[in-house]
Amino acid sequence: MNKLFIYIFLITPLFALSDSIIEQELQDALKERKLLDEKIKLLKSKLPKKKKKNVFITHTEFGYIKTGGNTDTDTFNLDVEIKKNWGKHIAKFHIDAQYAEDKGIKSKNKYLLELEYNYDLTSNVSLDYIIGYRDDEFSTYDYQFYTGPGLSYKLIEDTKQNLKLNANMLFSQDKIETTRNYLSFRSKLLYDYNILKNLTFKQTISYRTEVQDNKNYFVYLKSSLSTKLSEIFSAGLSYKYDYVSLLAEDKVHNDDTLTINLIIDY
Repeated sequence: MNKLFIYIFLITPLFALSDSIIEQELQDALKERKLLDEKIKLLKSKLPKKKKKNVFITHTEFGYIKTGGNTDTDTFNLDVEIKKNWGKHIAKFHIDAQYAEDKGIKSKNKYLLELEYNYDLTSNVSLDYIIGYRDDEFSTYDYQFYTGPGLSYKLIEDTKQNLKLNANMLFSQDKIETTRNYLSFRSKLLYDYNILKNLTFKQTISYRTEVQDNKNYFVYLKSSLSTKLSEIFSAGLSYKYDYVSLLAEDKVHNDDTLTINLIIDY
């Protein structure tokens, strides 16, 4: 009996010690699991978000600037792009509209509508077809229309920057006092650069010229900076420059606009 008592007396602390070690190991394992879960969550947040397939993607920029004092102007800017992807096909619809008043009198009223279709031949090369219509109330032209096939090539495509070049042969129609039809060529550069995690620079340069008369040409440039406010909303600053080579003598060839924009991506 005494031996049994001594045995129990010696073994009990060992069981207690063993339970303590197991409890400590369990606590350590739970801590490691928590740290691992947090690391997995962080890594998942850094992964690029998968775009939903077969849905419309919209990008809208709405800008407004008002000045007072010696100048009293209101300037509005609307830039919308709607895109649809399905397989190797991409369809885009673009609206670029600008309106301004100076002391209550309309001083700018112009818009561009453009429909574009792309078919991917490879990961970098695609065929495209565009249809464009442009109206500018204060230019020589009543309207401009153009349409035709082309080729697009992605020079750079990574998480930091993207660079794409387009080239199109177009049938063009301009209406001034009479309607004039001609063949034209358009080249276009699209560049995106993620300067910081939350700061993006975008550049668009377009040059369209008549094939038989290179004195007839059109230049469009857009530079913008944007920063994310949330998953959907961003704030941006954009500068647009528009140049038309052939205008009446009383018209100004270049037209530029600087606006602060609210950007919605959905």
